[in-house]
Amino acid sequence: MDLQPTNTHRIGDIIAYRCRGEWTKARVTKVNRASIRIEDGELSESNTFVPNFIKNTTNKGFLQIKGRRIYKYVRPSLVSEVRDVVEVYGNEADQVEPAAEPMEVETAAVSNMSLHHPAKEPLKNAIRIGNYSRILASGRKAGCSGYTIEEVLRVLNDWHDDGVSYVDMHYSPLDSRKVLRFIKTKENVEDFLPLVIGREKEGTVAKCAMIHIPSQHVILRTATKGEPVRRAYDTHNENWKVETGLFTADRTFWHKLNVHSIFSAVTN
Repeated sequence: MDLQPTNTHRIGDIIAYRCRGEWTKARVTKVNRASIRIEDGELSESNTFVPNFIKNTTNKGFLQIKGRRIYKYVRPSLVSEVRDVVEVYGNEADQVEPAAEPMEVETAAVSNMSLHHPAKEPLKNAIRIGNYSRILASGRKAGCSGYTIEEVLRVLNDWHDDGVSYVDMHYSPLDSRKVLRFIKTKENVEDFLPLVIGREKEGTVAKCAMIHIPSQHVILRTATKGEPVRRAYDTHNENWKVETGLFTADRTFWHKLNVHSIFSAVTN
């Protein structure tokens, strides 16, 4: 299901909006002059809206329309795009900007992707994937819709390792059930094939690269045991939650990914 910018709202519309730097799905339940009343939730595989009643996290408040970036889901026959909410302008501030075509901006953001150090602590020594100048537009794809094998291969080939390490990592065999901690409960385990599974030796953070078999895209995710700092989802391992946004990892993770046979197959 695709997203399109919208300035009109009707009861029953399924929308995506930004709140505290995160994208949230919601259904419009009432339309007022300067705001809309919403209830947060998720879209099922059949595109049925499911409010977050189970976790008692449904937002039933009013959402101010002015200055908000709001997108409406369209073309319900296309389910594959539901999980990817694209930040069009790559700016963290919620402000009104000139209209632009989301797909054109997204394409430009992905075409200039790289592996690079984030500018700020505490991740300054880690390596992040995405377009540095449009990191919200490109980087958030890592754990959602992911990147094509060719895109990741190009980024890996263009990367010049400066030798700066972030954390010590321990890597697990690919047949390990530890991959379950990176797959959301609403996703099918059989749809994912692990490429790299690693865990930071100190702490409760783990990293994973997977192939999403139906789309043949590379998905990159961070899992946390306990309470995560950022928004996270329940997984097939009840002790772990997974983040599906920006992705950073130690340099050794990218070297592990670079030598995987799936990229050799593309080269050959």
